[in-house]
Amino acid sequence: MRYCYFFLCATLCGLFSCAAPAPPHFTAVKDPNDVEIERLTNRLKMGIKGHHHVLELERLFREAQMTDVQQIDSLRDSDLAGENLPYINAAHRRIKTRQELVAPLLPLRSRKGHEAALPMVGEMLQKERESRRAAANYLYDRAAKLIAIAVENQSKKPARQAFYELDDLKKHFYPHWRSMDSLRSRAKAVGTAYVLAKKETGRPLFDADYSHEGNWVVLHSAPKEGYQYDYEARYREVNISVGAENTSSSSNTETKQVQCGEEIEKDSSGREIKRTPIYREETTTTYSCTTDRRADGSVWVELIDVVRNDTLLSQFVYGAHSFSESGTSTMMSSCPSAPSHVGMENHVIDNLRWNLVVEIKKRVGE
Repeated sequence: MRYCYFFLCATLCGLFSCAAPAPPHFTAVKDPNDVEIERLTNRLKMGIKGHHHVLELERLFREAQMTDVQQIDSLRDSDLAGENLPYINAAHRRIKTRQELVAPLLPLRSRKGHEAALPMVGEMLQKERESRRAAANYLYDRAAKLIAIAVENQSKKPARQAFYELDDLKKHFYPHWRSMDSLRSRAKAVGTAYVLAKKETGRPLFDADYSHEGNWVVLHSAPKEGYQYDYEARYREVNISVGAENTSSSSNTETKQVQCGEEIEKDSSGREIKRTPIYREETTTTYSCTTDRRADGSVWVELIDVVRNDTLLSQFVYGAHSFSESGTSTMMSSCPSAPSHVGMENHVIDNLRWNLVVEIKKRVGE
């Protein structure tokens, strides 16, 4: 159905260029004109109908309406596959919101008698509803096609794109549309990379039941029923070096004068004539002690795409843990204790495991 903008375009085309600007994102964020229109409308609703306020609202309203009308026409003319439908709905929403904002003021006359000509687009409620449904159907159908492409090509990215587009549908159009929730779950499952960590030699990095679930990566240390793994993270040569515990101590002695009394001088009649402070020396010694210890580790990792039999990663991953703690006291005491040898190793294992997961995410989780 073609929109009839005859009145609007006849009024405004002579004032503005008919080249449509690039469409905004379909979240339909207000442009500067709409922000100022809202400010002026609120002022006029308070009864302050100055002549220049009415003229300014009239000018801004015309400009904003023309921009969106031109944009709709341009988008409809160039829309072959439906990709512009969300942007058309965004323009409809802006027009609808703008017209509803000024409607209580109509007819709008200034104190000098000027009646503002605010061009309106007719049947805006119905048009916005229709374009909203059309945009929602487009996003839903495109997401379904992207998931089918992901399955056919054994590729994760199309399914992830489908998931994000269904998120847009949910946030900006309808919270519930057709079988959107089940389609989103399908997109999430197809777009997620399932990784199995496999120890080849040496000590393990993962507990037997380790499981990590990130945004687009699920990693297990042992196969789980119901999962089909796309990748294997094969690791070996876990090397950890724990340094010796180092301690350093120091002391600082300070001496200061502390008042401990007063000497009172009196005259012959017993009247106090002078007070002289009495001081004594006080010495304070502060003891400080610092304990340091460091451990470093590395592991050789290969990340294999088992579907394509392709190696995505083949390198060392490094980890480390540093301990440093200081203590201060006015009494001689022992230094803070560093973690044991085993404790330092466990910290390095934790860091190696985390860094390995980060490397996997870089390859298959973005």
